[in-house]
Amino acid sequence: MDDLVTERLVLHPLTPAEAGRVLAGDPDGTAPWAPGYPAEGDLAAVRRFLDTCAATGDPRPFGTYAIRLRESGQLIGGADFHGRPDPAGEVTAGYGLVPAARGHGYAAEALRALIALARSLGAAAVRADTDRDNSASQHVLTSSGMHLSAEDSHLRHYRIALPARAGDGVEGEPGAGSAALAAGAEGVAAPGGVAGLAGAGIVGLPGGPGRGETGSGGRDAGPWEVSTDPARLDAGLVHRWLSGDAYWALGRSREKQDRAIAGSLNFGVYDRDSGAQLAYARVVTDRTTFAWLCDVYVAPAERGKGLGTALAVAVRDHLAPYGLRRIMLATADAHEVYAKVGFEPLGNPGRWMVLGEQR
Repeated sequence: MDDLVTERLVLHPLTPAEAGRVLAGDPDGTAPWAPGYPAEGDLAAVRRFLDTCAATGDPRPFGTYAIRLRESGQLIGGADFHGRPDPAGEVTAGYGLVPAARGHGYAAEALRALIALARSLGAAAVRADTDRDNSASQHVLTSSGMHLSAEDSHLRHYRIALPARAGDGVEGEPGAGSAALAAGAEGVAAPGGVAGLAGAGIVGLPGGPGRGETGSGGRDAGPWEVSTDPARLDAGLVHRWLSGDAYWALGRSREKQDRAIAGSLNFGVYDRDSGAQLAYARVVTDRTTFAWLCDVYVAPAERGKGLGTALAVAVRDHLAPYGLRRIMLATADAHEVYAKVGFEPLGNPGRWMVLGEQR
């Protein structure tokens, strides 16, 4: 099978013969090994892969991958699936890097590539776990789009539900942010977008109290359902919400709002029984490197029920398989809400500039 190629990495699926050479500590000369490779985690991964090959046959593409730097070809670690998906369609993934390669975002970049591959192969979810005191690994998992699903005395368990590939909407124009996440995200409008990418689908949305996270395809999501189908949106209602109640969009014209919808990947949240729209968000993305989350709004009567946070989780999980390098938003006072789903303050705000209105 082919290599997985990301912005900075090449993930090469090891053959049984290549895995045997890693286990024997015998470089084949095609890719230089970085000092420290293979580590014990890499050896454990190739042992698991070879054991699976012996027991049930070669599991590729759900096998183990050598992580190489695109620029130099140097092998800096590994990432792997712990075998084929289970009966529920879920698969476990892991990774490891040599010490010199850590702290550069390579691990999250590699995991996002595995998640995207799992999605393309029809997996329902990807899981991973890490030690409770390994904050660096926890950061990698959340940066790759996973979120904490359970924990015990030793481990923290992470998971991402994978939306169906049909669940794609339309891309377009960055805009403003969120009022109903108890404050929300605001933004700077910019022109234009990409048209002609319309699609529709149901994506995962955590349900109400006592309900777990769901995946794609209309499985039980409690009282709520989120869809990226722009035809389901009540565009007039969305305009009334934003132009009349969202501080960043007050007075926005219907014509401008309709153009924003047409040029964005839209998320509508609907009551499962009545079909009434309860919330809205849109994303501007090239589906390759970048996304901007904006215009997040929950109907006043639905606030305080966790729907805003659940919507943010659904958006994050829907975008994760694209392997985006960065998802951004701006917020006046809802930092804690977005931190729950993995957003962080800019690490180096001095590098960023803006053209247009600033508030």
